[in-house]
Amino acid sequence: MAQQGNLSSPPQTPGEKPNSGLGVASFVISLAVAFLALLLFVILVFVELSNPGVVSGKDSPATLALGSVFVLLAFADLVALGLGIGGACQKNRKTTLAILGIIFSSIAIFGVMVLAIIGLAIDAG
Repeated sequence: MAQQGNLSSPPQTPGEKPNSGLGVASFVISLAVAFLALLLFVILVFVELSNPGVVSGKDSPATLALGSVFVLLAFADLVALGLGIGGACQKNRKTTLAILGIIFSSIAIFGVMVLAIIGLAIDAG
């Protein structure tokens, strides 16, 4: 019978640190949220150009759905930020992906806050 190796982790050279699982999760979530937000924005532009005025109403279902999805994406970015911070704090692990997850999710959260402030300013004016 042939002996099988440990399939859960790739072989490592002595002294090489493994990636932080929390950091990998943070990086993947932050990239997925960025992709989904970009896709949502493209869909929004396409819908507005094909049917002008559908998304511009305050209480329209499209506007409410769009706002809800952006709030969910912002929440997912907060989760990614927390995972990135946790991954960066792990000892004996690589923190590169955790730091990238922190950076990407922070930029996205800042972008959502700026968009919310712009939206409130336009609504008030």
